[in-house]
Amino acid sequence: MSSYSRQVVRSFLWQGGAQSVGQVISWVATIVVIRFLSPADYGLMAMANVFLGLFFLIADLGFGAAAVQAEVVDREQLRRLFGFVLVTNGLAAVVTFLAAPFIAATFHEQRLAHVVRVLSVNFLLLATFVLPQAQMMREMDFRAKARIDVLAMALSASASLALAVLGAGVWALVAGALVLNGVRAIAYNLVRPMKIMPLLSRTAVGGLASFGALVTLDRLLYFLFTQVDVLIGGRVLGKDLVGLYAVALALAVIPMDKVLPVITQVSFAAYARIQNDQERVRRNLLRAIQLVSLFCFPAFYGMAAVSHELVPIVLGPRWVELILPFQLLCIALPLKAIASLYQPALLGVGRPRVNLVNMVVALVIMTAAILVGVRHGVVGMSAAWAIAYPLVFLLNTQRSLRALGLSFGEVVSKCALPFALAAAMAVIVIGLRDAIDSATPSVWRLALLIVSGAAFYGGCVLLCQRVVVRELFSAVRG
Repeated sequence: MSSYSRQVVRSFLWQGGAQSVGQVISWVATIVVIRFLSPADYGLMAMANVFLGLFFLIADLGFGAAAVQAEVVDREQLRRLFGFVLVTNGLAAVVTFLAAPFIAATFHEQRLAHVVRVLSVNFLLLATFVLPQAQMMREMDFRAKARIDVLAMALSASASLALAVLGAGVWALVAGALVLNGVRAIAYNLVRPMKIMPLLSRTAVGGLASFGALVTLDRLLYFLFTQVDVLIGGRVLGKDLVGLYAVALALAVIPMDKVLPVITQVSFAAYARIQNDQERVRRNLLRAIQLVSLFCFPAFYGMAAVSHELVPIVLGPRWVELILPFQLLCIALPLKAIASLYQPALLGVGRPRVNLVNMVVALVIMTAAILVGVRHGVVGMSAAWAIAYPLVFLLNTQRSLRALGLSFGEVVSKCALPFALAAAMAVIVIGLRDAIDSATPSVWRLALLIVSGAAFYGGCVLLCQRVVVRELFSAVRG
């Protein structure tokens, strides 16, 4: 493995390893918070995030990503980027605050207006750390970035937990979001202060503006794609049922949401540095697909297999209704995890237009599927992902691989074995579950199923993928 590959892997390990400490705290706090809150509380937060999440994604106009991808960014350009980020985020905060009553009326939920107005403060916090964070990523200083993110996640989780225990309801989730960005704003500027004055001017930004505009449009489409289910469900099903769906989705995506941001952040910076070497980009993307497949297929299929024990133990007996939706979501999520690896590669080599087409395809197909599925409630919405997303994956994979000079067969060769081993593991776990005495306590039954599944899958991987495991350990030692 080359020295550059070792640097990339060490960046993954710094960002992922350090972040795992914060994630343990976050997971424990999330599980406890869910026990204190109701589906309606999560439904309110999900509805608020439909609009706020959209503004958060586009507020910096993609200039943070542009500052990472560009080969050269001078001080004058940074001043202008800083000015743009401050203005756009300030406008987003004002617009969101004023639009809060209209957002609440859209969902027929008046309490939503107060939630949205408080959360609008996040735009002002975001504006202060976009560029310091981009500079860290550009320099691949993921050691410092990981420590900041861990601290922010830990304090955010602690704030949510404390308020949930005190009976604050949805405001426990709101406080967690504010603390998360507040800590980041302070820490990023202490560790990597910009030491520049913002400059309001449209000149001297050059290609950064066009790249940032394409990234912003891509983010807009991606957000609509990820929120279309909550938007449709909130209108048709109401806050209680959409809250049930939101919790099922939040539980299902824990492995992906906690691991993939690490991979995509490091990958984007890495691809940007080797954007003129197509062969290295191809090799690194295939390696990333292989590693994510080895992790995601067993994680999601394993969770689906043990969900009858997992959900009541982790969330409590009142959440048993989300077991089937949870299982259906776990079917599609490994493919979604793999597909998310294309975006940093395409952005890193300067091909954002391909991402735009991918997002349009995903948005159109999934919107149609969810409109049909929502007629059958939460289970129907979850089934829409299990049935329709594989088609989205096939179409977008073909397009992305053509742009990156890869064949579909090369990707299949990296995914086939993890998929087959994970499917076999799930069948074995389900069979073992039926064989275990029903009088066995649920906690012990769950532990036995997890250990058995992990032992089977881990042993097969060590037997069949020795080279991959050896390369990973070599990178860690290096």
